[in-house]
Amino acid sequence: MSANDIWEQVYLTFYSTNGDQIAEGLTEEQVVSRVFRIKRKYYGGDLHGVVDVPPLSMIPNTKLSFFQFHLVTPDKKSKEKPNRLIGWAHPALMDVLSAHSVTLFVDGTFRCVPNGFRQCVVVMAEDRARYLFVPVFYVLCTNCNEATYWEVLDQIIKSTDNNMHPAEIVCDFEIGLIKSVQAQFPNAEVIGCLFHFKQALRRKMKKLCIPDNEVRVAMGKGVLDMLTVIEQDKVGVAGIAWVKEEIKSRCGRLGYHYSKQKWRSFWVYFKKTWMERYSVTSGMFMAWRRFNRELNAAFRTHPDLPTFVKTIRNISNDYVRKQIHTTIGLRRKANRALPNFEMPVAVELPSLNNADSDVSSSEVEDEVCESDPDSNSDFYDSCHGDDSPANSTVAD
Repeated sequence: MSANDIWEQVYLTFYSTNGDQIAEGLTEEQVVSRVFRIKRKYYGGDLHGVVDVPPLSMIPNTKLSFFQFHLVTPDKKSKEKPNRLIGWAHPALMDVLSAHSVTLFVDGTFRCVPNGFRQCVVVMAEDRARYLFVPVFYVLCTNCNEATYWEVLDQIIKSTDNNMHPAEIVCDFEIGLIKSVQAQFPNAEVIGCLFHFKQALRRKMKKLCIPDNEVRVAMGKGVLDMLTVIEQDKVGVAGIAWVKEEIKSRCGRLGYHYSKQKWRSFWVYFKKTWMERYSVTSGMFMAWRRFNRELNAAFRTHPDLPTFVKTIRNISNDYVRKQIHTTIGLRRKANRALPNFEMPVAVELPSLNNADSDVSSSEVEDEVCESDPDSNSDFYDSCHGDDSPANSTVAD
């Protein structure tokens, strides 16, 4: 429990019922000072105790606490080494987590982790008002399992006074992480990585009765998954047209019949269901990749704990400055278009005039809407259905 949390408990227990009367007793500064003094006495030189007391725990030149929580729980596998979570976040960035229907990205990184910890879980959020993706929480963990992820998210939720209601949460595929996210945010849509993307598409192909041979072709490397590395504004026409031609040509080389009408229905579904989701998923993954490079560049491999804290604190301060400069007009709102990706040399995306008319067929679109009014359920089924990641496989 942090010093500020202890003060809040003291205040609620002894002072909150006094009304307008002048209270007698310890002041906030005295309580906080005593907590820090006791922690120093009992932790001594233990770095795990040093990080949650000043100066490491504070934002320099402010009264704001960068340190947010330190949770220690027993480890069933090791009685000597407990499970440990230590979380940091800049209060100014934490406000983004409480925004209505915010989009979050949750993932772990390993290179920058101090010795004694397994990973650092980073929670990023989309600051829609400023067109920024900001890293909010950094949580060092000694384990990488479902219980750990659940505790990480639980502590973060508590740090925001239980005021987190995300609409979407993007995370890399790890079943323990996904289950924890679903448990903590049951009303949010969990958007997975390429695995979930392909899983949902395969289910739709099966629903449309596309033959297995054609499904295997589409699910192969360098076919449907190419849509995840094409510039977003080119996916809807040129990207889809290229993938359609690739499926046709591969089926032809293998001697498979190409089910044109069924693929028409599939591409109508794809545009209606996935085009908007690309904006969220791809944008967050690109932001994470950029930030992960920034994070790794700021550290040597496995720094000591004080260096780790000072570095993530500096990074957080930089993002707060970006927010401020954007608000007052000293920094342009970033263009959230995806960075340019180089396609393989052999790939030439067709122009609008050459794009296949299958996708824009209003006749087929009406047919699909009538037969499958809730096409978004396919993505939900890919996470929760019988062939969900926990007990099924998908072709790479």
